[in-house]
Amino acid sequence: MKVSPWLENLSQTGATMEIAVAKGFALSKWVAVGVLLGVGLLFWAGGWCSGQQPAFAQLPAKPHASGASLVTHTSNLPDGGQQLIVVDSSRLTVCVYHVDGGSGELALKSVRDIRWDLQMSEFNGVRPLPREIKSLLDSQ
Repeated sequence: MKVSPWLENLSQTGATMEIAVAKGFALSKWVAVGVLLGVGLLFWAGGWCSGQQPAFAQLPAKPHASGASLVTHTSNLPDGGQQLIVVDSSRLTVCVYHVDGGSGELALKSVRDIRWDLQMSEFNGVRPLPREIKSLLDSQ
């Protein structure tokens, strides 16, 4: 069995095995701390230096100069294109666009005024429905 030089040196000077184990534990503790710091630094540097910037469409929308708030959301489509959803919170309108992945062509797919949708308490829901939950809570 090969013995490390510092342990061999300890045994030659008459040090007990307990001291060697304690020193080995202290050394291994610092090695573990160093490894953890190194791994943390690699993760930090990898995230910082990866160069991955969000696509322009993924950045949060800024309000128009007129004060109207637009909120956008994008998602990838199976055909390689993207879907862009634009919500105008001042007009309570939602627009859905598809962007072709190859040509970049933008196609309006649907527009909806959601003002009346937002006033419904339920639609196409499953049990328990909101009115049933309210009824249960009111009876307590």
